[in-house]
Amino acid sequence: MSFAALTSALVVRKGGAIDWRHFTLPSILYLNTLVLLGSSVTLEISRRRVAVFMGGLGSRLTDSARWLYVTLFLGLLFVAGQYLVLCPTNN
Repeated sequence: MSFAALTSALVVRKGGAIDWRHFTLPSILYLNTLVLLGSSVTLEISRRRVAVFMGGLGSRLTDSARWLYVTLFLGLLFVAGQYLVLCPTNN
């Protein structure tokens, strides 16, 4: 309900105000969204592999660790992207 209320307030404010400013988002934020989604997918793959291992059906836990390392890398890539958005270089 809170999300719906805030979205409604945004639409009403945007439509009724003459001082509303439009701005474009940095393109790296779209890439960051994809990286974050990919990180969620790799974390879920790792979680499922650990569940299979804990259930006695799998014999190797190393596959899960590899997916966790991929998740860690994607998480660090996301943080680096956020840093680039917040602290742009002045070239």
